Amino acid sequence: MAELPWSTVLVIGVCGPVCNLAARVLAERGYDVIASDLRDECEFAETLLEYSNVELVLGGHPPEIFERAEVVVPPPSLSRDAKPYRLAEDHGCEIVEVKELLDMLPPTRPVIGVGGTNGKTTTVAMIRHVCEQLGLEAPHHGLPGMQGNVGLLPPLQARLPGDVSVLEIATFGKRGEILEAAELSQVECVCVTNITPDHLNEAGDFLTYARCEAELLEPDTIELAVLNAQDPLVVGAPEVVDFNGDIVYYGLDVEPFDTSEKECWCGGHVEVHEILPWVGPFKCRECGLRSPEPDYLATDVDLSGFRLICPDGEYEVRLPVMGLHNAYNALAAIAVCSEFLGLDVEDVVEALQSFEGVEGRLEVLWDDGERVVILDYGHNPAGVDATLRCVKEAYRERRVCAVIAVASELGPEGDEEILRRAADLADLVVVASYAAYEVMDRVDADNVIAAESATKPFEKKGTLGASREQVLDGLKEALRSDCEVVVLFGEAPLKYREEISEEVERVLGDER
Repeated sequence: MAELPWSTVLVIGVCGPVCNLAARVLAERGYDVIASDLRDECEFAETLLEYSNVELVLGGHPPEIFERAEVVVPPPSLSRDAKPYRLAEDHGCEIVEVKELLDMLPPTRPVIGVGGTNGKTTTVAMIRHVCEQLGLEAPHHGLPGMQGNVGLLPPLQARLPGDVSVLEIATFGKRGEILEAAELSQVECVCVTNITPDHLNEAGDFLTYARCEAELLEPDTIELAVLNAQDPLVVGAPEVVDFNGDIVYYGLDVEPFDTSEKECWCGGHVEVHEILPWVGPFKCRECGLRSPEPDYLATDVDLSGFRLICPDGEYEVRLPVMGLHNAYNALAAIAVCSEFLGLDVEDVVEALQSFEGVEGRLEVLWDDGERVVILDYGHNPAGVDATLRCVKEAYRERRVCAVIAVASELGPEGDEEILRRAADLADLVVVASYAAYEVMDRVDADNVIAAESATKPFEKKGTLGASREQVLDGLKEALRSDCEVVVLFGEAPLKYREEISEEVERVLGDER
């Protein structure tokens, strides 16, 4: 039902994600929406065409649509000097900015926000999957090819209809970014998966970046925080932001593979017994911060699942997705669903058995019994390390090749750390990105080679670190090797998935 005294709203720029979502929120609330854009073609048009109360106008903003509208919602990026503002004023239309719209139309369902460096997307997908399996609608933004986890996109998604909103909330390393998104989303439950080095090109240093991630705990609407008990920056974050809500911890009972040091909030150094890179049981030598006992604990962890010990009892959890990182993700999802949504743990565990994973996260693109090709979004040292450990465990008797198509958001130091970890874990490393090629000489390893086009400069765009040519050259080099398992890392392999599939089919299909 419409809640404000309007009948017709003109939303400008609906081929962009923000105003596309704004138009859909208004349509769902019962308003007649005129959705316009200068572009003739709109990749998000399908999301609007399903509404009988939305009129889509492409190719411009004709004056007559302003005559029919009482209210105009412009895109946040539109200059106040732009023609649509003048047309709105000339026709006596009220101008409502997107942030004002969010204040006028608050969420009507519980809102969950998931943040952290790695694991956000999979944890969100697991929670959504459980909800849907148990009869709860958890809407997705529905924007093809977009994560939709920054800026105004999570708050708008929180206002789509359903039984519960499950949001991924991220940062590029800028202070205030997560806090604004979380406050505008009116989150009531938050989950922080881990805080490991990433996005330092914006933040400048690790603790500044960590403080950005800790902002997820700041909104005063939060009732419950579900936190990784084995990450010192996550465990220490509530005190840093003066969090007063309830806290539930989760963690793994697994033999550590190494010991490392990680910066602590106090400025000292924490000794971490690593289950994943920089994540595991810990204690700070300076301030005494240590890992708390997990409320949700996974023991007997293997490739098919784990035994869960939680306040409701003990359960066998079977997971179709492999890896210790996915055991962490599953624990987080179970804790959120049980503690915040009040779902029965046994039902949640059963629902997770049909979870099939997330596109681009350990995604098996090809497996003919002899050769395997995997795509993985991993673009920071911890993500690449976790994926390779998982792959080595799953394919113990096979040689593994890692194709690095990443330009790290940690800068050259991050690219170097990614190469070092890949060289330690994989049998062969093929450098495909120019950023990785630039630091090759810093890594003393005889199992690292460069694809031909890796020598060509490439301007990094967000997390896109390599060109189509570089990705395909890296793939070809890997397929020429004697490695049975090939893992391509970064956003670029996901972007060029279709071309990779064609090349794999051409090479490996002909071998059959």
